[in-house]
Amino acid sequence: GRQAGPRLSPSLDSTGAVVWRLPLRCTPHCVSYLPWADCYALAVSARQPLHAMHTQAEHAAESAPAAAPPPLPPGPPPAFSPDCASERLPSDSAAVEGDAWELRLLCGDSWAALGTHRMEKDEWLLALKTLRVHSLPRTAAAFTSGQPGGHPGFGSGPRRTRNILAVGTGLSKPEDATASGRLLLFAIVPGTEGVSEPRCALRLVCAHQLRAHVTAVAVLHSMVLAAVGTRLILFALRDSMRTGRTGGEGAVDGAGGISLDVDVDGGTLGGELEPVGIFDAAMWTVSLSTLNSYVLLADAVRSVRLLVWRESSLNFEGLAVDAVDRSANAAEFVVDGRSVSLALADEAGALHLLAYAKAERDLAQGGQRLQDRAAVQLGTPARAMARVALPSPAELAAAAAAVFGGLTPALPQRLGLLLALTDGGAALLCPLAPAAFRRLALLQEKLVKALPHAGALHPRGFRAHRTGARSAVVLAAALDGTLLGAYAALPVGAQERLAAQVGTRRSAVLTDLEEVAAAAANLF
Repeated sequence: GRQAGPRLSPSLDSTGAVVWRLPLRCTPHCVSYLPWADCYALAVSARQPLHAMHTQAEHAAESAPAAAPPPLPPGPPPAFSPDCASERLPSDSAAVEGDAWELRLLCGDSWAALGTHRMEKDEWLLALKTLRVHSLPRTAAAFTSGQPGGHPGFGSGPRRTRNILAVGTGLSKPEDATASGRLLLFAIVPGTEGVSEPRCALRLVCAHQLRAHVTAVAVLHSMVLAAVGTRLILFALRDSMRTGRTGGEGAVDGAGGISLDVDVDGGTLGGELEPVGIFDAAMWTVSLSTLNSYVLLADAVRSVRLLVWRESSLNFEGLAVDAVDRSANAAEFVVDGRSVSLALADEAGALHLLAYAKAERDLAQGGQRLQDRAAVQLGTPARAMARVALPSPAELAAAAAAVFGGLTPALPQRLGLLLALTDGGAALLCPLAPAAFRRLALLQEKLVKALPHAGALHPRGFRAHRTGARSAVVLAAALDGTLLGAYAALPVGAQERLAAQVGTRRSAVLTDLEEVAAAAANLF
């Protein structure tokens, strides 16, 4: 299960791009990039055989001499019983396999293995994310609510900014055992100069024991937000008051965690997690996303929930929930200038855009409800989302000034949404300007009728499959990039005719499509 060396084999995929394949000898589950160290953290697992276990009865049966079968009773044979047919004798030996999980650190340029950290027995790695948090000094006051100007924790003494790798785990136990998990914080420290060691390595900062599985982690107000079972817990990282052994098992602190010392700025510093706020939110949290003081929670049973963190009172406040109970895989904020939407990817392979309308409140249904604004079928479920920066306003303004020879006003910032699909593909959700959206929406209606489709399948019917949309307005709010991309492959005459039918020019349509293509090209 270990990588012996960076044996990379280049190959060409169907698009002609060079793909480098790294033999891991195990199953990768999630990956996180560490930009300050140019490394990748990878969570992997491998099946390992365990020794066969024999019960005392089986040992006794093997050692006892074979006895003669009892004589059959007189009379007709007994009737056939289905219950007896389903019984199976226990086998003499059974090969049992278990999953062994570990965290690997890979170099970003050579893909060499820089370090590993093995999880405990029957411990599964469920969450992995890179965070940038502030740590409290050892002598800082405890967090208390109702303080003027916020809590005194971060205001007393200097703050230390620490780049950490947060890992959430859960122990696989029988049903009669109490569930438990851990929240692990790792630091990336440089290697020793003059010694044949990797240029950086993993160092455990804190291992906090919890009474439930840690399924998601995020950063909120420079603190660590973790989904622990059915609750959300916000932790503040405090400098360790007790020194441990670097690279050893560590010393158990008073908060139920293990603190280790790591090299930071030429010294040694550990960490402890201090609970700040708790909120009972969901059934099974699969992803957490934060934007300023807002938290978007995706639940595998109860869809999504929007929360806000009140720093003055140190508590969470529920703002809205989804009106429909969907099986959510991931959720993320979509930022387009001053407008913010909520994206939800469900198990049916649909992508929903939800809006938070503060004026619409229904207390009879348990609070405010999120409203559907757009829905589209992706064809395969999306498991993860990430906000990505599209071309900045300065770049677009400079390009427009170079073309038209004049100055253009500053454009609002746009953040796209990158989706990882279960079939190995990727999708990009790109916000459009109102004028460009209207042109492309009219063009899409014409392309549905002008182009031949495989198997006579209707594109709009496919994009509406299993979305649960109740109105045509919701389905028309999302455009099909695959269908619009076919416009560029048409002859010039056909392009001009379709552009004239929607009341625009061919150059304007191509400009809109090129902007979307340029945004996707910057990502790959």
